[in-house]
Amino acid sequence: MDANMEQSFNKFKSLVLDDAQKQREEIFSDIEQTKKEELEQKHNEFLGEAYKTIQDNISKIQKANKEKILQSELSAKKELILYREQLVEKIFNDVKEKLLEYMNTPEYAQWLNMKIKSALDESGDGDKIVYLRSADEDRVEKCGAEIKTAELFGGVKVSNETRGIIINYSIEELLEEQKNDFLKNSGLTIEI
Repeated sequence: MDANMEQSFNKFKSLVLDDAQKQREEIFSDIEQTKKEELEQKHNEFLGEAYKTIQDNISKIQKANKEKILQSELSAKKELILYREQLVEKIFNDVKEKLLEYMNTPEYAQWLNMKIKSALDESGDGDKIVYLRSADEDRVEKCGAEIKTAELFGGVKVSNETRGIIINYSIEELLEEQKNDFLKNSGLTIEI
């Protein structure tokens, strides 16, 4: 019976060891599966964080590039505006030189007297003062209003003291109007 018992014990031992081996394999399999799932989860978390970091950096780079482009455009527009102003200034300086030549002609004296008459008529009734440059005093015909000299490039201003009206036919005013019209019609406007 000893042999039978030993055989039964060995059989029982084998069954217990086989069962323990199966449980061990299941535990290792569960551990391996859990480890694999946790690694997969961490891998996905890291990928998500990496993607977010990459997107954030792309946004920062795009924003920086847009700012650089805007700064470049702004700088180019400033240079263009400066060049336009220099060009317009040169053109109107040339015009002023031509006007200085014109203001030494009899035609200018006729124009000046015509503008004085128009300004006096437009200003209406009341006490009036005619302002002109000192070089033009001897060119003015009698007009029935007080004449005073003023810092004008040329032309005339008439002030109706009674009504508080000023009619401005000064060369400066006319040039400024022409400059504004020139900028509108010359194609030199710059969109900001």
